Amino acid sequence: LFVVLAGIGVALMTSKARNSMNGELIRQSRNSLYKRAAFLFIAGVLLLLMGWSADILHYYAVFMLVAAVLITVSDNKILGLFSMILVASQLFLVMFDYTKGWNLSFKDYTGFWTIEGFIRNLLFNGFHPIFPWLSFFLIGMWIGRKRWLNKENRSKVLLYSLSGTVVFES
Repeated sequence: LFVVLAGIGVALMTSKARNSMNGELIRQSRNSLYKRAAFLFIAGVLLLLMGWSADILHYYAVFMLVAAVLITVSDNKILGLFSMILVASQLFLVMFDYTKGWNLSFKDYTGFWTIEGFIRNLLFNGFHPIFPWLSFFLIGMWIGRKRWLNKENRSKVLLYSLSGTVVFES
C-alpha cells in the first residue's frame, strides 16, 4: 500500500511538469526526485549502519530515481514496464535462490556490505526488492496520473468503487 501511495504521490507531484511538457519544470521535478532519492538512500544506509536490518528507505531511493526517468513516459509504457517487471520477478523466483544471504530467521543478511550482496538484496531478495516492488510503485504512478477527482470522472470512480466493493466482499 505504501509503495503504491508513493507512486501516486510522485505522479501528483510531477503532474504539472508532465502535463505542460515544459523542459524547465521537468528538470526541476527530476532534480527534486534526485535529491529525495539521495536523502532516502543516505538515511537508509545510516539506519542499516545503526543495526536496523529492516530498512526500506534505500529501496524507495531507487523508486525515486526510476520515477525521475519516467516523468514524461506515456501511461502505456508505464503499464508495459509494470508487466515486464512483474513477469521477470516471477521468473527470478524460479531461476534463483531467494534465500541466498539470509539466515533461517530472515533477520541477518550475510554479505550485505559486499557489492554482490548489496545488489542481490536490492534487486531480488531484500525486504522490498526492486523486483517485484517497483511494479507496485509503477501502478501507483499510473493511478496518480489518472484524473480521478475531475467532475467527469467522479461517476466512473463511484461505479468502479461500488463494483469492487461488491465483488471483493462477495
